Amino acid sequence: MNIYLRPYEIFVTSSNSGLLEFIPDTNSIDYLKKKFPSKEWTLNTFFEKYFGEDYDQAQKNFVESFAGYAIFSYLFNIKDRHNGNILIDSSGHMIHIDFGFFL
Repeated sequence: MNIYLRPYEIFVTSSNSGLLEFIPDTNSIDYLKKKFPSKEWTLNTFFEKYFGEDYDQAQKNFVESFAGYAIFSYLFNIKDRHNGNILIDSSGHMIHIDFGFFL
């Protein structure tokens, strides 16, 4: 099975701070829920409307990235996952951010 994880750079500036690489063309799940608050909008509805003809590929990208982060989170016992820490990129990949408590 193919899985997808999006690595990004972290530049440590001190023992309790650093700079993170900007991840372009992403929105958090929290933002999407606020932008489309109606009960008619689901993640599937968003994918259908946003990705259009690329829906099947976007769904495949989402599943592969979801599997990757599920395995990663399980193996490393990652917590503090909430809608503000989960991004979706312009290809449909799920990307987790904010691992500050872990590092």
